[in-house]
Amino acid sequence: MTKKKEPGELKKRGRKETIYNNGDLSAHLAGVTMIKHLTKEAQAVLRETVKGEATNKNSDRAYNTRHILFLVCRLSKVSQDSIKYTIEHDDKFSQDEYSEASVKQYKKVTVATCKALSELWQSGVPIRADQAKSGSEYYTLCEMGQLKLMLENCCTKDDFEALVKKFSDRN
Repeated sequence: MTKKKEPGELKKRGRKETIYNNGDLSAHLAGVTMIKHLTKEAQAVLRETVKGEATNKNSDRAYNTRHILFLVCRLSKVSQDSIKYTIEHDDKFSQDEYSEASVKQYKKVTVATCKALSELWQSGVPIRADQAKSGSEYYTLCEMGQLKLMLENCCTKDDFEALVKKFSDRN
């Protein structure tokens, strides 16, 4: 006779979940925390994708674009387990527990947004605002953070000008 299997040893029934690999896009968007860090084209794609997924579901409630951007930037592999863990354990999301249907819908919207942003990026359109123009015209997010930190720490004028000159001469 065969031994009865424990519940943990049993295989799940049904279709196997597809896990979307978002590694390249999440690595490219590392450090992006707000929608204004994206170019206008990427912002439009993000908003239209989220709004389009809500209308496909015949729902009047669209998901928050900031939450979807957070998931796109945070997750390198998009699966139901990773979405569920992230939305239940992060302070950005309001509820403590989400139903399986909500998690599936978050995954569907996140994957659609990942695909749309990846398509835009692969076509050669920049999606980060700090890479939109040539490098000498704008400071990167990291450089802006360093300058802001120096101003908050009340540095001397000479130190600040030296750092600005260093950033300006990087090319």
